[in-house]
Amino acid sequence: MFDKERFIIEVQERPPLYEVKSKEYANRELKAKLWMEIGQEVVAHWADLGPEEKNKAVKDLMKKWKNIRDSYKKEVNLETTTLSGQSAPKKKRYIYYELLSFLRPSVSIAEERESNVSPIPSNSSQNQDFEEDNLMRPPRQNQVPTKRKKQMESTQIPQITKI
Repeated sequence: MFDKERFIIEVQERPPLYEVKSKEYANRELKAKLWMEIGQEVVAHWADLGPEEKNKAVKDLMKKWKNIRDSYKKEVNLETTTLSGQSAPKKKRYIYYELLSFLRPSVSIAEERESNVSPIPSNSSQNQDFEEDNLMRPPRQNQVPTKRKKQMESTQIPQITKI
């Protein structure tokens, strides 16, 4: 059976796998090495596996980590989206919530990120121009048929009439 708590602790001991602000976070080679180390620690019979099996095991570990991390993020988002005075949803807390508390700074960074697209003001002339540009326009009249249309017209199957 897979020990998720041990797995989480192994990931926690390797900050480049989850600390987004770390310079090492972008180093793919280092992260691949760290995932192999985690594989050695948590995968049963690691030494007996061939290279392809080890790679598959590491990919599976990465998927498990993504699932665990995303579940934690979802739980944190539920906390932060509950408004003051609003009753909190009656739900059990994620089983590994406390164990994953080391991810909180990384999750907070993701929440603070902003879009690089500025919102369109609702009462500006720019907004009116934008809306006018996106209105449906009537089809053009006297349009020259494209090659595709010409091919389709020339290969039409004649209608068979009953006698």
